[in-house]
Amino acid sequence: FFTLLMGSYVFAATFFLLLLLRFFHGLSWGVITTAGSTIAADLVPESRRGEGIGYFGLSITLSIALGPLIGLTIMEPDHFKALFLSAFFLSMLAFILFFFIKMPPITPFLKRKLSWDTFIEPRVLPVAWVMMIGAVSYGGIISFVALFYQEKNIAFGSLFFLVYSIGVAIFRPFAGKIMDKHGPALLVIPAFIINIVGLVMLAYSETMPLFLFAAFIIGLGNGVIMPVIQTMVINLVPVERRGVANSTFFSAIDLGIGGGSMILGVFAATFGLSMMFLFCAALLIVPLASFHWLVMKHYNKYNLNPHSLSTKYA
Repeated sequence: FFTLLMGSYVFAATFFLLLLLRFFHGLSWGVITTAGSTIAADLVPESRRGEGIGYFGLSITLSIALGPLIGLTIMEPDHFKALFLSAFFLSMLAFILFFFIKMPPITPFLKRKLSWDTFIEPRVLPVAWVMMIGAVSYGGIISFVALFYQEKNIAFGSLFFLVYSIGVAIFRPFAGKIMDKHGPALLVIPAFIINIVGLVMLAYSETMPLFLFAAFIIGLGNGVIMPVIQTMVINLVPVERRGVANSTFFSAIDLGIGGGSMILGVFAATFGLSMMFLFCAALLIVPLASFHWLVMKHYNKYNLNPHSLSTKYA
């Protein structure tokens, strides 16, 4: 009984420490993504904002795409210590590089009392809603694609993330320029449709060629959606609200990935991984319709960037 009691105590303490560590990791991630995106937006001229944020977002998306590939390679077989040490050294390198960034000048603003809009920017909520629902499918990919290719016995399945990153990179440099000249609708709506097609292909993948082609297609779609929508977020708010707007944007992404992964895990356990990816494809109809019928009207009404053109919806 004493051994059982002590074992339970050690397990509970370890579990608590892991949750605490994950909390601080999430806290730092939230600060870094918000601050980094705000700095990038401040450094880019308004007339080339879509292009500049596209290049900045490419670094984030590529790291997220290549991270699982590198991580799986380091981790196998059970080299978790090497995985965490690698992450530590990369974090230290990023910390050192931070001091070489030339920060834009900061204009002080009047202090405001703490309120709801201190943490949430209401103007970007419709855009954040689209991003949150869209991020659910991405959470399903990064959480379950490794289990999927193992289940299907697809050789070299970890190449999914490499091909995905190629899909992200191949169109991302042009997406920002198109956004600056023609507005977001011309990019985001086709990108969601491409994502839906890619997820359906992924669900029915039984061989490596189709599996990797699905990765490429999904990469193309996701490589467009995130930077274009983030540019919309920046264009919707005055300069003093960019930090809060970015915080709202990335909080929506984190909620979509984190909450979606839990829901999709239950769905996959009940109906299987293939059905889960089909469900993700069907779910993307929601942000697609929301963007077409809700977000574009909202964006055309509140867009503050005179250099940003947009397709005028009725």
